Amino acid sequence: MRQMKAGERGWTLIELIMVIIVLGWMFSITYPAFATMGERTERQFFLGALASELSLAQTEAESREREVTVILDNARKRITVSQGTKRQRMLLIPPKYAVTSNYPSNQIIFRDTGQVRGGTIWLKREGKPIGKVVVHVASGHPKVELGP
Repeated sequence: MRQMKAGERGWTLIELIMVIIVLGWMFSITYPAFATMGERTERQFFLGALASELSLAQTEAESREREVTVILDNARKRITVSQGTKRQRMLLIPPKYAVTSNYPSNQIIFRDTGQVRGGTIWLKREGKPIGKVVVHVASGHPKVELGP
């Protein structure tokens, strides 16, 4: 470390400007990565919660030996799980997303044996698919797949 001379008092204005420019440049490069990380985490969390609800619905159908229906309702921004006419649980769809599927009337029906028709549930934002839950035909187990 060198000794300061009598007239030196710290950094020059040019040095400070250069540091600010470098920090601004670094921030502008890293900000987009951090901004999309939060949205991706939100998508992953929602799709994971949906897959858990489907697994639980299947387990309930098997253990109670009664049909369990999962209804995807974009108009009300919710997914409901019901047994007969009794609603058991509800999962809210985040406001900026929509959920569609290839199930008739967006209803997934788990038979009293736990069997279910295989299909896909898509999570969309602005009409573009950004993730999906695939319900396997043989086992009925859901698998989450994230899009871009």
